[in-house]
This record gives sequence, C-alpha cells and structure tokens, in this order.
Amino acid sequence: MQGRYGNAVVARAALLARQGNERAEKLAAFNAAKGKDWGLAAEILNGFDDADIQRLLGGLSKQQLRELDAGAMRRIPSFAARVHDPILAKLGKQPGSVFGRLNFLPGSPENGGGPMTAYALPVDFSFAPDADIVRATGIAFVQTVRLVHTATDEDADWQDASKRRQTDDHWAVDRATGGQSGFAGYQTNAQAGPHVTEWSPAAPEGFATYHDRPSAQVPSTDWSFETAVVGKGGADEGVIYSSCAWGFTVDANCVLTPKAHKVSDKPSGSFGAAVDKWNQQAAGPAEQRNAPQQEALPQMR
Repeated sequence: MQGRYGNAVVARAALLARQGNERAEKLAAFNAAKGKDWGLAAEILNGFDDADIQRLLGGLSKQQLRELDAGAMRRIPSFAARVHDPILAKLGKQPGSVFGRLNFLPGSPENGGGPMTAYALPVDFSFAPDADIVRATGIAFVQTVRLVHTATDEDADWQDASKRRQTDDHWAVDRATGGQSGFAGYQTNAQAGPHVTEWSPAAPEGFATYHDRPSAQVPSTDWSFETAVVGKGGADEGVIYSSCAWGFTVDANCVLTPKAHKVSDKPSGSFGAAVDKWNQQAAGPAEQRNAPQQEALPQMR
C-alpha cells in the first residue's frame, strides 16, 4: 500500500481510522451514560464537534435535555457552554433557568434628604425550583457585596469584620457584624431568620425566598451585589442554581439610583473568592471573625 499510494496517504488513512474508532468509542460512552450519569454524559458530549453535539441533542426528549443541562452545570460549570447554550436554545429558556426560575423584585428607592441622611432599597427574591431536577435537601441564598466610593473606587465599607474578609477587588460575603451564618438572612446555618424561607423537598411546590433592604447614610457610593441561589445539603450541596447581579448608586445628596439587574447561570469569579474569604475567616482566630461561632459555607460549584 505504501508503495502504491505513498507514506503521506497511508498516514492519513491511519489517522482517519483512529479518529473513527475514537468517535465510535465516545458515542458508545455517551449512550451508556445517558439516563445513568447525566454529568458524565455532558462531559463526554463536550468532547464532540459542534455538528455532532447538535445531532446528539436532537435525539433527546425535553426531559432528557433538562437533565443533561443540569448535569453539565453540576459537572463542568466552567466550560459547559458548548453543551449548555444549544440546550437553552432548543428549550427556549433564558440564562439562570436550568434548575428553576429566579425572580427579582426591587421595591421603590427610599432616598435621603441630603448628605449623610438615610437611604435604602428594598428587594425581594424568590426561586421556584424544578423539583425533579434539583438534588438538594434545602435551597437558600448567599449574597456578596462590593461597596466603594464613586469617585475613587476605594472601599467604603464601615464594618471591620467585613473589611477583614474582602477580596482584593473589595467583594465580601454580605453579612452584618455578628452574623454567624454565611447564608443570607440566616441566624445559624440550620436556622432561617425572619426574612428568608428555605425550600425543602418536603414541599416541592414551594419557593426559596429572601428579603433584603440595604441601607446607609454614606453619600457618593456605588453598591454592587451578587445574590446566588445555592443547594443547601444533599447531593447538590454548594451547587449554584442561579444568580442575580444588581445594585445601585448614591449621589452626594443620598439620592439612590438602581442599576439594571441581570440573572445568570453562575455569578462572577469574585463571588467564589469572597466565599473562600468567608470560610478562611470562620476558620481563623475568634477575635477576627464576623461572630465568635462563625460557620463555614459549603464549597461553591
């Protein structure tokens, strides 16, 4: 064969044969993983070219597409786009809706009456999970905040405990000094406060809810928040189901202007870094903590 066709042709034929075998092996592995391990199926599918991904997705039911999408966001969240984006298109869904629906409802801004007067923005979150997709024994919220002076972009947080857990770009888990739990609005990791409702599989048609009302008297500031819906216990502990970026600016007279909000599948990289800082603080000296019995958050994924 080499004498008749030449070394280059023979080498090309051998390469194509190997590629054909590899593709067949991946197809077999994908088919074996379907319905048994959707995270593994998503990881295998990510190794195909775009045409094969579209073809293989076309053979799945709506429920299978939802399971595969959730598997991708659990198993390969940082590089799930090649699987996740075409599934969203096929299902006609928006970002942030893989595991359920996140609603953000801002209230009316409460403006101050001049420099150093109180202002506030009430907001409400609710998350309705797809109970047949989520695998958590509870669902709650974790919120991070970045508070800076508008003119200088320098830190404007007045709480020493919060300053000690800030990232280099001034993000921190948003809990007032004395808060023991890193879950938004919780008194302890096991005890929800009056402004939150934890979702439980015992009431699958229910919602996880969170009410916040950030308020201060500091003028000329920029407030940014990332509020993530998080699996709290169970197989999905630490899985981020959805995230909302929101915030507001405050002028020199303490007049508040809300920012446009954006719901996403995952928060920014600064969110995970801020959670790491919270957990480092919880493991550190008691006098440096947010509360003497500060509790760690699960690893976010």
